[in-house]
Amino acid sequence: MVKPLFFYGSLRHAPLLEVVLGRSLDSGAATAATLLDYAAYAVAEGPFPTLLAEQGSHAQGLLVSGLTASDIARLDFYEGGFDYDLVDVVLDGGQMAQVYVCGPERWTAVDLWDFDGWLSQWGAMSCHAASEVMGYLNSRTRDQVAEMFPQIRARAWSKVLAAGWTAGQEVFAGQIEIERKSRAYA
Repeated sequence: MVKPLFFYGSLRHAPLLEVVLGRSLDSGAATAATLLDYAAYAVAEGPFPTLLAEQGSHAQGLLVSGLTASDIARLDFYEGGFDYDLVDVVLDGGQMAQVYVCGPERWTAVDLWDFDGWLSQWGAMSCHAASEVMGYLNSRTRDQVAEMFPQIRARAWSKVLAAGWTAGQEVFAGQIEIERKSRAYA
């Protein structure tokens, strides 16, 4: 049986988690939770956090139960590119869970993680990037995808910017039909 997973960072954003899982979360599968003696920190290297053991601190997050072995494989693929692996933890209240962490030397912690700030600035881009990342499942290794991530993020930003742009009057006034989509240079 798969233990519940505790998400303290970007995967607290249900739309992002659902992109990674490739499915919607079951009703009631996610609840708010707290991990004591740990703190989530933003990192200098990118728009995501790292979790550090810190006596007296706490990390807010989302506890998700009912995950399958396939879900874990998808999460391992996504998180593995950032050098995160699952470890066992005990949440406030005694609930056993697992959480993705990496070694404290892997990323440069700067400030406490601000989930709401991340969500407003990076949430949409991260969903687009995760969609492309998960498209490489079973065709690329997580390390290959990690090498491609700067380009993946650039394409994701382009989608965010395009969604906020409106063309001039009467440009594309007719119907547009997409006949084929492919990644020619990935």
